[in-house]
Formats: sequence, structure tokens, C-alpha cells
Amino acid sequence: MFMNILVIIFVLSVSYAWMTRGIFNAMIHALCVLFAGAVAFAVWEPLAMILLGLSDAAIVEGAAWGIALIVPFIIVMLVLRVISDKVITANVQNIKALDYAGGAVFGLVTSILTAGVMVIGISYMRLPSGFLGYQPVWYAQESSGAGSLVENDKLWIPVDSITAMVYQNLSTGSMSSGEPLKKWYPDLTLTGFAARINPGEGSARNAITEDAFSVMSSYTIGQPTDAMSLSVGDQRFMDIKGKVISPQNAGHVAGYVVEFGPEAKEKGGKGGQVVISNGQVRLLTKQTDGTTHTIFPIATISESNKEGQFGRWMFDSEDLFITSSGGKSRVPMAFEFFIPADQEPVALYVKNIRVPVTEIKEPTAFANAAARDKLVRSGALVTGQRVKREFDLSDAIVVDASSSEISARFRDSTGEVLPSQLVKQRGIKINDDNLITEGIAKFRKEEIGRRNTPQVKSLRVDQFWFGEGQQMVQVEVGSGIEGGFLSEAARKADPNEPFMLIDTNGNEYEAVGYIYEDPDTELFEIRYTPGSTLSGQNEKDLPRISQSKDGQNLSLIFLISNKVEIQYFTIGDVVLVHYDPVLQDD
Repeated sequence: MFMNILVIIFVLSVSYAWMTRGIFNAMIHALCVLFAGAVAFAVWEPLAMILLGLSDAAIVEGAAWGIALIVPFIIVMLVLRVISDKVITANVQNIKALDYAGGAVFGLVTSILTAGVMVIGISYMRLPSGFLGYQPVWYAQESSGAGSLVENDKLWIPVDSITAMVYQNLSTGSMSSGEPLKKWYPDLTLTGFAARINPGEGSARNAITEDAFSVMSSYTIGQPTDAMSLSVGDQRFMDIKGKVISPQNAGHVAGYVVEFGPEAKEKGGKGGQVVISNGQVRLLTKQTDGTTHTIFPIATISESNKEGQFGRWMFDSEDLFITSSGGKSRVPMAFEFFIPADQEPVALYVKNIRVPVTEIKEPTAFANAAARDKLVRSGALVTGQRVKREFDLSDAIVVDASSSEISARFRDSTGEVLPSQLVKQRGIKINDDNLITEGIAKFRKEEIGRRNTPQVKSLRVDQFWFGEGQQMVQVEVGSGIEGGFLSEAARKADPNEPFMLIDTNGNEYEAVGYIYEDPDTELFEIRYTPGSTLSGQNEKDLPRISQSKDGQNLSLIFLISNKVEIQYFTIGDVVLVHYDPVLQDD
């Protein structure tokens, strides 16, 4: 409702303003706006990639796709307007009726294109899914398409649809290119908003970087001419246009196995887990005439909360979001799409990052769903025949994990008691239970400790929060610690390689923070970033452990899955500690 009102006010006011300035002036400005939009859409993707790589800040990441479209549009429009004013120094006088009528027409063009670019740009930003009351794509309301995302709403003055149509047609017409907008974004007004349909009314991440995931493999079920029931069964769903896909429709399933890295995990108080909705992964398909279409997944395959078991989860209800289980650094998931008989896949989009199918391995073919199901529960379908890495243990120390002297412990304590008000002032986020969810901060010893902290429990902070299916392990690596940063193995390791705990199944868990105490400076430091792992010994925030100083206490923080057995502590491929017997919670 509010979006409609804002668009109407903008269109009418801008149209009126240019009506009063005459047809010639309004025409020049409309041409500037038209060209600015073309430039903005041309640089949109590459500029978004640059912005995503520039900052770890969630606010920049979530707005990157919108900024990359809106800002170039505004800049180019202003530059062109200045140039046109310098080159064309006088207006053309016409009869008042012609000036008013023509000015209004070109003013309408200006207002629609400008508003359209703004609405499209906003749709790709990390905003609430009901922002300003406009939801162009939403869950199907018919039971036959439950859980499917379909076209839902249009603006009273459909500025976004008109703008998309104009630039899509220009990209294959007078401003054509080898990679036209119309090909890669056939549903330009819907896909950005679809990525905002996620937990917390759009509060989860709607964008990630190119290096946050990789497409590991693909598979197909059935043949294009088969009835859909052969590959999917009796599941009913709708395509993006609201057409019901029934078991009698011809087509097949294409599945894509995506491995998410630590950079894809949620930040803040979401436990450092990967969260995906069916609007955040899509498949671009092409008909024989070259027309492209957007297809959302019908199901995903991922690890369940029961450690080591996988399941197939259908997107057959509203608000069904897939969350990774445990604390593994790398999370494999498979996404399945039903492809109609007259179409073929072109590209996979994951939170708007495009991967052409030509860059994906040739698919494994399954005759039917039953053949696929044999590999689902064990996880072999998404993990493949994983070969455990072999490590050189020559420089590693062997530690009995059952010993009370061990430097690695299952604990969620900060080691110090912190005043909650001070914690908040330093930028650390805490939840309602006064558990730290995210943040980086330094404290002077005189500010903290039991003597300097209120006795009321609700004003004290001394623990970290982590998600369901996870455990926290703290590994000491400071002064005087065998297998720490001053060990022979640590000196040989690549300083840019991550710190990892590795379980007996070969699963890796990267460090998500640290606790540091320096007796000389009387400083106490905390970093806890479940959605951003430490990059290695060269990490800019990581305190340096000196051979010339005593008493530096540094503990790395890891989030691992429940009930796993930790076998190694490594820096990249270099093993610092070999736990034998293994490290496990009691």
C-alpha cells in the first residue's frame, strides 16, 4: 500500500515538474534517464561483485545489489544532465499546449524509468519481506501449489515491470549485447525480492560472495519426455507464473550439489549456520526459441539434526527454510528443480551469484527417484565418495584428550565476568539471556572481573551463545602451550591458512574467534564471529604471541557439531596436535 502511494506521488510530481518546463527540455532529460538506466544495468553485476568483496559489513553486503544499480544510475544521469546543459544552452519555444502536453509525456517517461530503477534496486536489498507493503512474489495460496513461489502483486502504476521490459528489450534490440539482460534476468522484478523471503521476515542474509560456495556436481532423474511423477512422485507445485505442475506433466528433475563455505554462514545471533530458502536458489532454463525462464527448487537434500544422516525436504509449505546442522565449516546441500520437457538448464543462481551450467560437471543420471533415494540417507549424493585427507604427523605432538591437563576444552565461558552495559558499549551483541552472540572488543582488566562487575546476574556476561546441534571448543595456543603458536609445527605452517579442528570423519571446523589476555598491557580481548572465520596467523585482528614475553594467554574458539570426535588441531594441512585418544564431550 505505502509503496503504491509513494510511486504515485513520485510519478505525478515528476511528470508535472517536467510538464511546466516544456517538451524540448523534458525530452532531453528523458533521454539522459533512458541512457543512464542502460549504463546502470550494464555495470550492475560486475559492480555488485566488487562491492560484495570490499567489505565484511552485513549492511554493505545486504545492500550491494541495490547500490550497484541505483548509484550508477544517479551518477550517470547527473553527469549527462550537466553535459547536456553545457552543450544545449537554450530551450526551444513552442506553443504552450504542445509544451505542456509533450512535457507531460516525457516527464511521465522520466518518472516511470526513475521510479522503476529505484523499486528494482530496493527489491535486491536486505529489507523486510513486507517492506512498504509490496510483495511481487509470494507463496501460492492454492493448496495445489503450497510452498511454491509465484507472482503475487503488481504496483498500481507498474513502474518496475515497465522499466524491466524497456531495458530487457533494449538489451536484445538497439542496445543489444552478447549477454543481454533479457536472457539472464527474465524475471528481473521478482528474483531480488524472492531472496528476501527468509527467516525473521527477511533478516537473514540475502547475498553472499562468489567464493562463499561452489557447485560440486549435478544429477538428473528421468528423461525430459517422462511424466513428472517418475522423478518427483505425487508432489504438486506451481511455476513462477502460477501454473500448476501436475504428475502428468512431462519433464525431468535436475539436481545441483552446492557446498557452502564458512563465508556463507549467517552472522550475529544465528549460530553461524547456513540458512537457505527456496527463493534464494533458482535455475535459469531456456526453450528452443531462446526464451529463458526462472525456476525455483522443489526440494533440497541436506544433513538433518541427527548427526551423519541426510534427508530430502520438499518445499511444500510456507516459511520452510533449510538450516545447516552442527558446526561444520563446509556444508553440502543439493537443490532439485523440475524442468519442463521443452526447456534445458542454462545457469544456477545462489543468492544471486550466477554459475553457468557449462562450468558444472556433467550430471550423473538416475533412472528414477528410487535410484536417487538410495544415496540420500547416507549423504553420498551430496558428499560424494569423500577421501579423508592424509596428514604428516611428524611435527605434531600427541595429546591424550582424556587428560585433565589438556589445552583443548569443551566450554562456553569467556573466562572473565563482564558488565553487560560495558559489553554493549563496546559493540558486542548479547541476547536476552546475556549470552554473547557476536562482536569484537577490548577491555582493560580494571574494567572487568568479579570485583568490578555487578552482582546481579542479569547485569553480568560470562558465556557465549551457539546454535542447536553445536558445541563450543576452546583451544589454548598461547605462551608455554605445547602445540601452540610457538611450536615447531606452527612456525612451518602457512600463516594465511585457517585454524581447524578435524573430526574422525574428516569434517573440518574453522575457528570463529578467540579470547586473549596480556599480562603486560592488562588487556582482555574477545572476538566471536560465527559467520566469519579466522583466516590464519596473519589475521589482522589476531594478537601476536611473542617468544620474548611470558604469560600471553590466547584461546581459539571453535563451533563443532554435537557428538563428534576431534582427532586433529591444524593450521591448514599442518597438524599441531594429534588427539589420541580423541577429544570428545563426556
